[in-house]
Amino acid sequence: YYKEENEALNTYDICTGLFNAPSFESRVEGLLSASMQSSAPFTLGLIQFEPWQIISTKTLPKRIRQLQREIASSICEALPTGVLVGQLAENRFGVLFPETTVQEAENQLAAIAEYGKIGLKSIKGVRLQPYIASAGYPQDSAKTDDLWPLAHQRLFAAFRSRPERPGS
Repeated sequence: YYKEENEALNTYDICTGLFNAPSFESRVEGLLSASMQSSAPFTLGLIQFEPWQIISTKTLPKRIRQLQREIASSICEALPTGVLVGQLAENRFGVLFPETTVQEAENQLAAIAEYGKIGLKSIKGVRLQPYIASAGYPQDSAKTDDLWPLAHQRLFAAFRSRPERPGS
C-alpha cells in the first residue's frame, strides 16, 4: 500500500491529479523512443495562463488551487482519449499528443485556448488568457533536447505578441 501511495505522490501533481513535471517529461522521452521505432509523429504542446502572479495578490491560496483544478479539468475534458496532460508549473500545462502532427495538435490546442478565453471565471477583475505553443517529432526535431526549448521559445513568442489589455 505504501509503495503504491509513494509512487502516486511521485507521479502526480497533488493539487490537480495530472502528471507532475518529472513524470510528464519521462512520458515525453518514452513517446519519443516509441515514435522513433514506429515512425509515428507526436506533438508536445504547452498552455500557459497569464497574468497568473496577479491572482495571488487578489485571492487566497485555496482559491488558486481550485482554479488550477478547474483549468486541469477543462483541458482534460477538451482532449481526446490517449492525450496526456501534465502540470509543469503553477500556470503551465504540458499536453502530449501521440501519433499527431503539429497541425492537428494546434487545432486542438486552439480549441482549448478559445475555451480558456470564454470559460474561465475571472478572479476579482483578473481575466486569465491562455497562450499556446507546440513542437513536434519529427517535423521540428528528432530529439527532446530540441523539442522542449523550441516549444518554450514558441510559447514565449506567443506571450510577447499578445495585445496589451487594461487590467491584465
